[in-house]
Amino acid sequence: MVGRIFVFMVFLIVLFGLQQSCVKTKVLAEDIIIPTNVVVPENLPTLYYVDPTFDDHEFEIIQDGMDHWEDKSKGIVKIKIAKWEPAIPYNPDIYTTYPIKTIWKMHRSDDEIVKMFESRDDEFAGLSYGDAVLIVMDHTQTDDRLKAVLVHEIGHQIGLHHIKKKYPAIMNSHLGPLELTQWDMLQFCKFYRCKPGTI
Repeated sequence: MVGRIFVFMVFLIVLFGLQQSCVKTKVLAEDIIIPTNVVVPENLPTLYYVDPTFDDHEFEIIQDGMDHWEDKSKGIVKIKIAKWEPAIPYNPDIYTTYPIKTIWKMHRSDDEIVKMFESRDDEFAGLSYGDAVLIVMDHTQTDDRLKAVLVHEIGHQIGLHHIKKKYPAIMNSHLGPLELTQWDMLQFCKFYRCKPGTI
């Protein structure tokens, strides 16, 4: 009898030890983000006008990016796009306050972009300021990269911050995964009151 009790006690100790070693630390959205001045909008954007210098193929890729957000957010983010001729021409001095939600296309060699690169410490493939998204095209731009940059910048438009590099996410400050990951959706659900893992 004593032997059985001893064996049972050893079993419980081993089981408890295994349970403790398997406990996972829950990661919270606050743990993964790099806080910036990005603000969650009162209303999600529903329409962006697309610079007409994007060709038909690039327009389809932009649509794929918007569809990716809709799919991953289970319809919480639902943005349509339309081609148009801008009423106000692009100007780097006004794009931060441009009054219409617009996705602009510029090339890495454009004077305005060269000046922006010279004034910053880092390279970028896209920017999001106010209602404007700026996509910087160059010889390294692939379809997947264009879509990822667009999805990243729309993330900023809906209030998402950069995510620390150790958590692979499309919202990493430098291009990482090419699609939204669990870390992106963890941050998204913090702001949009959904349950991570169900979305």
